[in-house]
Amino acid sequence: MKQVFLLVMMLLLASCSGGGGGGAALGGPDVPPDGKPSLTGTITIQLRDATPKILALAPPDPQFVRIVVTNPSFVISGKSYRALKTIAIGSTAPVQFVLPEHVGYQVEALYYANDTSSNLNVMQKYGMQSGINVTSDAKIAIDLAITPIAAGLTPVLPNGQNFVYAGIPGGAAADTYGMVPVLPVESPLQPAWRYYVQTNKLFTSPQHYGTPSLNHSSIAAPSSFVNGNLYYQAEFFIKPSLLDTGETYTIWTFNYPNPSSEGATNPYITMSLRGPNVDITNGDPNNPSLAADIYPPRNAQLAVPTPVQASATIPVSIVANDSVAVTAYNIQQTGISGTLAGIPAATAGDLSSGWVAVTPTMNLGILTSYLIQGTLTSGQDNFVNLYVRARDAAGNMSTASPLQTVTVRP
Repeated sequence: MKQVFLLVMMLLLASCSGGGGGGAALGGPDVPPDGKPSLTGTITIQLRDATPKILALAPPDPQFVRIVVTNPSFVISGKSYRALKTIAIGSTAPVQFVLPEHVGYQVEALYYANDTSSNLNVMQKYGMQSGINVTSDAKIAIDLAITPIAAGLTPVLPNGQNFVYAGIPGGAAADTYGMVPVLPVESPLQPAWRYYVQTNKLFTSPQHYGTPSLNHSSIAAPSSFVNGNLYYQAEFFIKPSLLDTGETYTIWTFNYPNPSSEGATNPYITMSLRGPNVDITNGDPNNPSLAADIYPPRNAQLAVPTPVQASATIPVSIVANDSVAVTAYNIQQTGISGTLAGIPAATAGDLSSGWVAVTPTMNLGILTSYLIQGTLTSGQDNFVNLYVRARDAAGNMSTASPLQTVTVRP
């Protein structure tokens, strides 16, 4: 009897051990080491990538796919749940995660390659699916679509120009302009990014610049004695939830080498000179199309003292500049009002007369005078707005200068 009893106990223990082995065969629940949930389900992820490669330069083909499961509403020991697996590209087998029972999981997949020339992990394609609820013993199949990461830059140029003025020694200061990142709505990119610019040279390989920045809103055009083009490359960084243990954001990037401000065939911003020694022929005096003055004067500004007395002649300071030469200016007034709110804004009208010729100069700076026009209301302060426009020999007219509000006392 004793032998029979021992045999039964051994069989019972074996059967219990077999039940535990089923969980071990799945690799155990994919949870942090300090979390030991008793109820789990399984999600099986099939990646579907049927999109062509559309990146601007040809980086290394994707070598790896990183799959990350997160759940911000599921917190273990003060940390949101996260499980991560990285596999080599080429495997057709679905990827499986054993997850604790919970609602609100999100699955992300990132295709990337290691660019050995720059020691960067280059992000290339991405897919995401959220709202996944895992119940006990559930077996959930997920078909995850992967699409190319599309990012870029949009230049914001001053005064509605389609070019920037360079700065040159002894001439006027260079233009300040902006470069704004264009990011997809759902992506593994951080808002932080870096950019780099080259003059008259396309980028042929990805660059790396270290720590990202949140703001690149102010860029100064370079100093130059030669008209040319500015080429750009941008670097966008992976968000922390997609990093593996020991990684930092500085080794992850997506490079968009040549964002275009003029179309796909001209991936650059035109840089034009102003100031002394300007070569408007761009080195080719036999080409009249290059020698034509197509750019209007800019940076027109007007300054007057305020308040002033009625019927007094007002001293006016005017500045403006042009890539060839400013030849005339026109001071305009936007009426008389008893209140600041009632003064009309600047308009493009009434410019057929009132132009005052000046000695042609690239950088205009003069002191002149102006007499307030119209009938003033007696017994109270009156207000007018003054502004100025500049013109060059080709007839190109600048935009209106900022309004100068003048108080006129009776």
